[in-house]
Amino acid sequence: MKFLKSLLAGLGLAVAGLSVVHDGLAQESWPSKALKIVVPYPPGSGPDLLARTIGQSLAASSGQPVVVENKGGANGIIGSDAVAKAAADGHTLLLVDRLALITNPALYSNVPFNWQVDLKPVTEVARVQLYLVTGSRLPARTFNEFIQYVRANPDKLSYATSGNGHINHLSMEAIVKGFGLKINAVPYKSAPQITTALVAGEVVSVVTGPVPVLGMVRDGRLRTLAVGADKRTRELPDAPTIVESGGTPAMLPPTVFVIMAPGSTPDGMVGRMNAALTTVMRRPEVVSAIEQQALELVPGTAAQAAQHMRDVGPGILQAIRDAGIKME
Repeated sequence: MKFLKSLLAGLGLAVAGLSVVHDGLAQESWPSKALKIVVPYPPGSGPDLLARTIGQSLAASSGQPVVVENKGGANGIIGSDAVAKAAADGHTLLLVDRLALITNPALYSNVPFNWQVDLKPVTEVARVQLYLVTGSRLPARTFNEFIQYVRANPDKLSYATSGNGHINHLSMEAIVKGFGLKINAVPYKSAPQITTALVAGEVVSVVTGPVPVLGMVRDGRLRTLAVGADKRTRELPDAPTIVESGGTPAMLPPTVFVIMAPGSTPDGMVGRMNAALTTVMRRPEVVSAIEQQALELVPGTAAQAAQHMRDVGPGILQAIRDAGIKME
């Protein structure tokens, strides 16, 4: 490099210009080494498949290996903390449900990081809509009939959750609060257990994404009463929106997965990561693979991801306060 600069100087050319070009080219190369995407959920889960699909495409285009590390536990806190404390060199990222980051500080008293400081949004990745689902044995066939049925049976009915503080718990509590219902929450360990309980009539409803219930809705064993989207969805077009049904969007907020970097990652690096990742997410083969998982890709700028997190926070945090939910 010194020799080349001396030669150019001797020829009367701008050495400073070479430095800018050289530095610019260096900055455009991302990833420049092995990249790790931490997924704080188990292998085979929706976010895990999402990370692997994007990672494979990014590895193919960049020539750098992309490793997905599953680091579950404590509603995403363990994996998120690992990234919050990782080197801010752009080569350790987190793919996480944004609501987990937003709600965990309100649910747990010992979250070991501040997501608003220790993590930085890179891009939104994909969105999955939430549905209010009942068993077909239930006499209520619409959202309004469901509300009236629960009102007529105070404290006699139960709904399923994946555990205290999970989005299906918080969403149902928002519906309960919004319509003045009295109904009990029952936690289950897995989606198959929940759908079995719904079909059997052990619980009357659950808030869920489409994948666990698609087949049973289509064969008539389950029924979708409302979806949180602003329009009816491709997967279950017979389900009216929550607004059509007399509710509010905050009652069924979509699950949105975001990619986050360590908080001290330079903005310039975040911009390069965003450009590379959003390019990958717009490739037809990636779009097709993700849509098969009933997910909708929603790539955007880092600033948009940050703003959306600020926008969605107050409503869901209010639902936690109203329900008095704490994990300890």
